[in-house]
Amino acid sequence: SKNTGSVTAALWESKPIRGLIVKLVGDRELAEQLFTFSPLTLFYAWLSLTFVPVLVMLTSSTRIAEEIWLGSVRFTAFRVSRLQWVIGKFLGQAAQTLGALLLSAIAAWLMGWFRIQAFDGAATAAGMLYFAFKAWIYALAFLGLALGISQVCSSPNMASALGMFSLIVVVIVTGLAEHLAGDGWRRGWDLVAVLTPGGHRLDLWWPDAAHGFQASVFLCVLGIAYLIAGFTRFRKRDL
Repeated sequence: SKNTGSVTAALWESKPIRGLIVKLVGDRELAEQLFTFSPLTLFYAWLSLTFVPVLVMLTSSTRIAEEIWLGSVRFTAFRVSRLQWVIGKFLGQAAQTLGALLLSAIAAWLMGWFRIQAFDGAATAAGMLYFAFKAWIYALAFLGLALGISQVCSSPNMASALGMFSLIVVVIVTGLAEHLAGDGWRRGWDLVAVLTPGGHRLDLWWPDAAHGFQASVFLCVLGIAYLIAGFTRFRKRDL
């Protein structure tokens, strides 16, 4: 086709392609609701939800450890409490992550605007901002984990390595829990999934408020729990 994007639009309306996506999603009702978004929006959502945990670990796992290693935290400790300082780091990294997601949404939207002939700019922008915010909520749980680890490490290199290792462990545990969950005693694996950020990832794909609110609450609680777990060690450390 001479018009960029027309083949994708035609495939998006194809019954075989829709049937394949339903099988991939595993829930027909969810898949039908996702079909209301453009392919570009869903690709951006998948990209954000998949790689934002990696972004958080790379940018945040060393944030506290490097200041402990350099000794600069000692100058701050005279003016604010350790808890206030840690919360400030969390809020600063959260703002940085949100900015990165918004910039990536703008870049993806501009690519669609320049390259796709039949481009619904308003609907695509709204969808991308919607999923950017959800990806940010998802990132908060991993941010708590990254800064929790950073508080117990004295070396930035160790914090970075331990952060990536913990991310791999969390992904593996979530996958095992979802695979092994079932009836009877196997329901215990559902609890394991709930205690990991990945256990709430599917709820973020649902466009309705009920699933999104439930996932957001759990993810925020997990992020705070991970952060406080690290702080219990950090508050007793000799700086």
